[in-house]
Amino acid sequence: RRNRIVVLVEAEGPGGRADLLATEIGGDARAIPFKGPAEPLGPSDVIEWASPTTAGWGDPLSRPPEAVAADIGHGDFTPADAERVYAVRLTRDGDIDYPATESLRRQRRSERLGAEPRRDPASVDSDRPGLAVGDQLCLHDRRWACRCGEDLGPQDANYKNAARLTERPIRAIAPEFATDDPEMADLVVFREFLCPGCGVRLDTEITRRDDPLLHDVTIHEPQ
Repeated sequence: RRNRIVVLVEAEGPGGRADLLATEIGGDARAIPFKGPAEPLGPSDVIEWASPTTAGWGDPLSRPPEAVAADIGHGDFTPADAERVYAVRLTRDGDIDYPATESLRRQRRSERLGAEPRRDPASVDSDRPGLAVGDQLCLHDRRWACRCGEDLGPQDANYKNAARLTERPIRAIAPEFATDDPEMADLVVFREFLCPGCGVRLDTEITRRDDPLLHDVTIHEPQ
């Protein structure tokens, strides 16, 4: 999803002053590179800025299909983009195709793991004993675990070492991350930490290629 900021222009006319959307102004449109050089602007120039939002919460494949369908209905996503990002498939009538969505999501998790998942993912709303750390990671009896029940090691260890790690260049995440400076972009990678049992995404990192894994969750017992 992207935040779109549309400039309102105050235009003088025979009937006085009116606010116009940037899309209604007309004229020549030109794309400006992201973080590019300084761009000189004239008195009649208008800028429309569309930027990514902040990071989302949880695994896109765990998002309720009903929430995705609502976004489509609001015009935030096309059905094609919703299928690409959330693996939610609609019928010809625009309704959620639940069997096709479930099958597609399992296929995506299999592709992540490089094999068929051994477990079914648990709902983010399901009860799980212990402490929830994020939407899928839990701590119970001093052991890290996924909600599906997959063990991820002792409390004092970095659970990421027990997760399935995938790593790819930033620009390979999705078409929206294409860049005109691949040499610089490829110095940074996108890491996904997956449950080795069910294939859900537990966490991500954006980091330099050779940096060690972050040990960013530590929980200590009270003294």
